[in-house]
Amino acid sequence: MKAARLIINRGWALARPALILAGFFVVMAILGRKVSDVDWPDVFGAIAALPVHVWITASFTTLISFLALGRYDVLVHRMLGTPASAKTAMTSGMCGIALGQVLGFGMVTGAIVRWRMLPGLKFTKVAAVAGLAGVSFLAAWAVLVGIVLIVSPLSQAPNLGFWILGACTAGFAVYIAASLRLPPAVAAKLPSLSVCGAFLFWALIDTAAAAATLYVLLPAGVEISWTMVFAAYLIALGAGLISNTPGGVGAFELALLTLLPSIGAEPLLAAIFAFRIIYYAVPAIVAVILLAKPPRPIWHNDVSTLERHPHLVTTLTAQTVQAEAGLIHQGQLNYLSHSQTPRRAKWLAATLAHHTVAIGKPLDPEAVGAIDLLEKTAQLRHKSPVFYKANGRLAAKLRRRGYVCRAISAEAVITPQSFAIEGSQHRQLRRLLRKADEVTTKVLPPYGDLPVAQMQDVARTWSSAKPEFGLSMGRFCPNYLAAQQIALAYQGDKFLGFVSFHSAAHEWTLDLVRVLPDAPAGTAHKLVIAALEQAKTAGITRLSLAAAPLAARHATGPLDRLVQRFENPGLRRFKSSFNPKWEPQYLAAQSRFQLVLAGFCLWHQITKPASLPKPSAAKNQSATHNQDENYEFALIKQS
Repeated sequence: MKAARLIINRGWALARPALILAGFFVVMAILGRKVSDVDWPDVFGAIAALPVHVWITASFTTLISFLALGRYDVLVHRMLGTPASAKTAMTSGMCGIALGQVLGFGMVTGAIVRWRMLPGLKFTKVAAVAGLAGVSFLAAWAVLVGIVLIVSPLSQAPNLGFWILGACTAGFAVYIAASLRLPPAVAAKLPSLSVCGAFLFWALIDTAAAAATLYVLLPAGVEISWTMVFAAYLIALGAGLISNTPGGVGAFELALLTLLPSIGAEPLLAAIFAFRIIYYAVPAIVAVILLAKPPRPIWHNDVSTLERHPHLVTTLTAQTVQAEAGLIHQGQLNYLSHSQTPRRAKWLAATLAHHTVAIGKPLDPEAVGAIDLLEKTAQLRHKSPVFYKANGRLAAKLRRRGYVCRAISAEAVITPQSFAIEGSQHRQLRRLLRKADEVTTKVLPPYGDLPVAQMQDVARTWSSAKPEFGLSMGRFCPNYLAAQQIALAYQGDKFLGFVSFHSAAHEWTLDLVRVLPDAPAGTAHKLVIAALEQAKTAGITRLSLAAAPLAARHATGPLDRLVQRFENPGLRRFKSSFNPKWEPQYLAAQSRFQLVLAGFCLWHQITKPASLPKPSAAKNQSATHNQDENYEFALIKQS
C-alpha cells in the first residue's frame, strides 16, 4: 500500500508539469485563433493614447488592491502569533504576491520572498503564512464567484453559483464544527469567525480594486459597466489560477475575451496589456527593489511566543489571589500578563479557535486594566473576548461595557476560620461523618511524599465509571497533583482515596475528589473536613468547594441545554452538606451569538480535553517541581 502510494505521488509529481504545459499550449492555440484577426497597431495605439490621469488612477487602484493583499499576511501572522509587525507582514506579503504572480508557482515563490524579508522566522513558519494566505484567498474568491454567478447579468449559469455557494456554506459549517473539537493548541492557530469575515472583506476590496484598474484602462468610447468587468475579472482570475501559469497568461486573456465580446478584441486587449504593465510589471519591479535591500524586519512587542518556563509558572502561581491558577500545570492554559509587569499575571487564559477566554477572576490583586488587556489580546489575535466563571462583581463591570452575561454555575464557598460542624445546618454532614468513623485522614502540603501508585489505582477505578473533564477542571496526573494540598484517607492499611486543593496565599480551592466506590459513606466528607482544619491552622480565609452547575429547569435555548448536560445532583448535595455560601458564576461575551458559540466551544474542550503533557523523568517530586518543562508559560504582552 505504501509503495503504491509512493508510485502515485511520484507519477503525479512528474505528470503535473506536463499537464500544465499541455494545458498552456491548448489555451494558447485557442487564444491564437481568437485573436487571429486583431489589428495589433490599433491595440498598441490605444495603449499609447491612454492619458496620464488614467495611468495615475490605475496606479491608485492597484495600490489599494495590493494593500488589501498585504492584509492577508497581517491576518495570518496574527493568527499564528508571529512577532512580525503589521508593517513588516504587509510589506513581505505584498512583495511575495507581486513576484509570485509574475514568476509563477505563487505559494512557493511567495514563501521564498517572504522568508528573505523575514529572516527571524523559520522557513516552515513563513511557508505556513504563504500557504494559509493563499488558501484563505481561494476560499474567499470562491464565495465571491458564487455570488457573481447568481446576480451578474454576465452569468449564464446562476445554478452553478448556487451550487458553489452551497458548497462553500457546507464547507464553512464543517470547519466551524471541526474547530470546536480541536485541542486549544491546534484550534488557536486556525482562522476565527472574525478572521474568516476579514479575509472575505479584504478579498472583496482586493478584487474590486483590481477590476477597477482594468476598467479605467479601457480605451475611451467603450460602453460597459464596472460590475460587468468585475464579474468577468473574477472568473478570468479563477481561470488564470487554475491554469497555474505565471500571471495566468493565456487563460486570463481568453476568459476575458470570451466573457466580454461586446467590447471588441482590440480595446479589450489594449486594456489587458496596460493592466499587465501597471498591475504585474510595476509591482514586481518595486518588489525586486525592496528585496535587494538588506532585510530589516520590524518586530512588534504586543504578543510574545509561548515559553516553557516552570520557574516563572511557580512564581506567578504563588503571587495570585485565585487558587485555581494551579490549573496552569495541566498545560492547556496560559498566564496573560502586561509587558511592563510580566511577573504579575492578570488572567488565567485559554486561546481557542474563535475566542480568547479569561477563566475566573483576575489573578493580580491590583489588576487595573485587566479587562482592557484581555480585549486587546483578543483583538490582536482577531478573536472574540470571553469571560468564563466570572464572579458577580466582574459580571457587573462587563454588563456596563455591553457584554451579554449568563449565570452558568455557583461556587460553594466556606470560611475556614468560622466553620464548625455543630448546628442544625450540618445535621446531614454529621450523620455522614459518623459512618466514616473508622476512616483516618492525613493532609500533605505541596511536594510532599505522595503514595502515587495507590492514588493512581484509585483514580483509574474512579475514571472507569466517570469521565475526567479538563481545561478548567483537574485531571489525575502525579506532577500536577504534586503542587497541591492533598488529603489522604485510610481504613487500617487500605488506601481509600484522596481529595486535592489548589492553594494560594489566602485561598484553597477543591480540585479532585477520588474515592473508591466501596469506601464508607462520608469518606469524601471527612477528607474535606480534614482539609478545612488544616486550612484554618494555616490562616486561610477562603476555601472553595469549586462550582456546581446551576439547575436549568426550563431550558429555553442552546446554552441552557449545555448547562443541563453538566447537572449533577449528587455533586450539589455533597457540597451543600457543608452549608456553603453559593456565589454565582457567569459566562460573558460581546453578543448572544458569541455567548452560545463560546459555550459550545468550552463544553467540548472541557468534556473532551487534549492529552496531558508527558511528565519528565525525575527522582522525586521536588526535582519534578524544579525541572519539569512540560508546562507551558505564556506572556501575552501589550505595548
